Amino acid sequence: ALVVFSKAAAEKDQNAKLTHSDLAKTLAEAVSEKTITGKHLETVVYREFNFHNFRHLVIVGLGKDADMSHETVRQSVAAAYEAVQGLKVQET
Repeated sequence: ALVVFSKAAAEKDQNAKLTHSDLAKTLAEAVSEKTITGKHLETVVYREFNFHNFRHLVIVGLGKDADMSHETVRQSVAAAYEAVQGLKVQET
């Protein structure tokens, strides 16, 4: 599974930012429709996404830059771990 983090926009009328540029292009519609907002601990899972040889995709929100701290990043990583565990992905 590919795990990517998203950051919430500073202004409500702006879209979230994804940390992977190729993926941001692929998911532009989901971002513009606010399916992906980047809110802290927001977790979006795409099963069978098949992006660059990754079968599943997990996107976890980090929140706004102004609110980000070591603790919020740690919590987001823990949410990503739980989401991947929930996929029951087997290593090959």
